[in-house]
Amino acid sequence: MLETGSDTDDNDTILPLLDEAWKFGVITDEGSGTRITYHFWHPLLVTYLYDDLSSMRRAKLHKQAAESIIRLNKGREENVAATVTMHLEKAGADAARIVYYAELAGNNAYIVSAYADAATHYQTAVHYLKKIQSRDTLPQLISLLERLAECTMNGGGDSEKACNIFYEALELRRSHMTTPDSQSEASQQALLWDQMSWTWRYRGDLQQAWHCWNQGEQLLRDADIAGGPVWARLYYTRSNLYQLEGLYEQALHSAQEALLLLDVGQQQSPVRAPSERKMCKTLMQRIIEGYPDLLGRLQRHMGSIAVDMGQLSQALAYQNKALAFFEQSEELRQIAHVSSNMGFIHLKMAQYSQAQAALRRAQWLAESIGDRPLLSLVSSNLGELDAALGDLTEAEKQYEVALKLSIVLGDREYTSKWNSSLAGILQARGELSEAARCIRQAFSVARSMHNSPSIGQALVALANIRLAQATAVQADEKKRTLLLCHAQKDIERALDLEVEAETRMKGQLALAQIILMRGRQQEARQAFKHIMEEARSTEHLQIMEKARQWLAQV
Repeated sequence: MLETGSDTDDNDTILPLLDEAWKFGVITDEGSGTRITYHFWHPLLVTYLYDDLSSMRRAKLHKQAAESIIRLNKGREENVAATVTMHLEKAGADAARIVYYAELAGNNAYIVSAYADAATHYQTAVHYLKKIQSRDTLPQLISLLERLAECTMNGGGDSEKACNIFYEALELRRSHMTTPDSQSEASQQALLWDQMSWTWRYRGDLQQAWHCWNQGEQLLRDADIAGGPVWARLYYTRSNLYQLEGLYEQALHSAQEALLLLDVGQQQSPVRAPSERKMCKTLMQRIIEGYPDLLGRLQRHMGSIAVDMGQLSQALAYQNKALAFFEQSEELRQIAHVSSNMGFIHLKMAQYSQAQAALRRAQWLAESIGDRPLLSLVSSNLGELDAALGDLTEAEKQYEVALKLSIVLGDREYTSKWNSSLAGILQARGELSEAARCIRQAFSVARSMHNSPSIGQALVALANIRLAQATAVQADEKKRTLLLCHAQKDIERALDLEVEAETRMKGQLALAQIILMRGRQQEARQAFKHIMEEARSTEHLQIMEKARQWLAQV
């Protein structure tokens, strides 16, 4: 772009060259007045001309390009920082200058929740800062590593890589950041352990997740820190770990403890305005300074626990509070997660139009910010919605998308759950052998995690496959009886575990079908009625409708 009124206007070298290039049709122009943009008429011309230059000439041109872009965008450098960084790297510029613009580009992406882009820029900044690393640059390096790890986890979902980066930051703090203010340093290190706990939680390794959590807790206790936002964060994390284990009462209690640890005055204070977030503080920095985000996160989290406990109306109320909180502060990633949760709840309540609207919003936001873990979750929810609406082909496609993402991301919990859910879709399509393959995968992953909710879901899905097989061999009474016996044992094992309310009711529904297939009609009738009443009271209208359909056949 050429802007008249700038230093370029008086350059007797550039203008004649532009005129000559335009005359011979090498470039085209658009615009008029003070802003004219020139383009090469074919992209390959750029490559040809660039490759024909010497290395020294290329570096000089990249340096000139960087300087021109900075000059033309004075006062709004963050908008062009990514382009400037690219030119500075190719120009072989001073490392400190590259770090400055790479960090600026990362911050610009971080503010709008474009975590994958932010991670790329922060990685560049870290790379060049390490070349000039000194004791003076150490705080900046630690801050960049924290940002990089957070963006790596939120954007790409690479929990293992994020964990390694968090650990690198922790080691730097342990080695070089000891200060007289031991409580402050203990809080920082405790939060790094907390973040690593989350990376293990997403990989389904609860033993390592609890180990990291305990390390953080011990640091706070040794430093005599009582109460405050860092403890609130640790209780919030503990609640999530309890939930993953299926210990829903303990999970709810820990979440409530986290709320109590926040100051009453802080809970009543207004949410930070979006303009204040331009300071681009990391999650850890926000926690240290009071963590207003936690209020919204806790509402969202307690809504998730309420779903597991079968309290759908209460769950929706929690999610609505969380949505209002995050919409006020324009937290796009959190809005997307809450929208996905709301879509899931509406789906369970058989409110399909509301479910579709919420899930489409979550999908659009997840795609816009590059949140792959959330895209996996939304795809699974859309798959279940398609199945509820009778489109089994599209449902299978959505679950396959969800599974591919969860496998790439290393999320074992979702890999197990999506396989169990996909098995139900394949069973409905009559593809029992493929359904059985999904169940074997679901079991393998769930058992490796020692995850009761996932094991329970896989057992119920397996029981339903056995029921379908028993229906298909009506003439072979011995085989049919054996299949029904195995299905009942699967259900009983599932109901002995800590499982979600939905899994429990689905298990009871399968058990009622077994009773019916064994000819005990009156007992089956009572079982279906009981399931209908429980499903109605918890507003699991999908399950209630299925129980009603079975009752009509008795």
